[in-house]
Amino acid sequence: MRKRQYTTIAIRNGIQRIDVQELVYVEVRDHELIYYTTGERYRIANDFCINSKYTQKQS
Repeated sequence: MRKRQYTTIAIRNGIQRIDVQELVYVEVRDHELIYYTTGERYRIANDFCINSKYTQKQS
């Protein structure tokens, strides 16, 4: 039996936990992310938070 791994995304009504094995792909369209899973589709638009701790400044 495998240990389940999850990722979380912020959706309009709160937080959604997604089993990584059920994630099919993520589509990027302008400022919108669409997460496709085996059972659902989650759309996130204009609510991005980027943690500068994990980014690098481009020169």
